[in-house]
Amino acid sequence: MSGVNNFESSLTKVWYNENQLTVSSTIDQPTTLTIYNMLGKQISSQTIGNKKTTVNLNLPKGIYLASLGNNQSNTLKFVVN
Repeated sequence: MSGVNNFESSLTKVWYNENQLTVSSTIDQPTTLTIYNMLGKQISSQTIGNKKTTVNLNLPKGIYLASLGNNQSNTLKFVVN
């Protein structure tokens, strides 16, 4: 019989609103949040807490990528108007 002994499901949501990036996750450990511009230049990197965290960002208008992860990599594109 085939099966999975240990399956960990992680649900991470990231959204941007008025100079704040909010990360909500089911992961119970700190992770690294890295922001890149569309040219691939790293804008910032910081360790954020678990569950729900809000990060204040003062970014110029443009398109950015938020990358989350220690073992897994999740990336979200967001627009600053």
